[in-house]
Amino acid sequence: MRKGDEILLGETDCISAPKQFSYNNVKELLLSKKIVNISYYRELLFVMEFEDNLSLELFHASSYFEGWALRGDDGFDVFTLPGGEVCY
Repeated sequence: MRKGDEILLGETDCISAPKQFSYNNVKELLLSKKIVNISYYRELLFVMEFEDNLSLELFHASSYFEGWALRGDDGFDVFTLPGGEVCY
């Protein structure tokens, strides 16, 4: 999670300091924000840009495990398989 060039929260924060950081922090920051742009760079990076210069960057970092997942309305999910292939 970024605001401009500053990292506000990353996965490592949530793993290393779960009492201080969690995915709920991201939810709180983005819940009322409008999405202004979505970019997808094949098998590398998925970026959602929000108002107030906030962005959520998702990238796959494993050849063995599944990576990130986004869950939407009506059961629509977007996720990455081991190796980074994006599925929905």
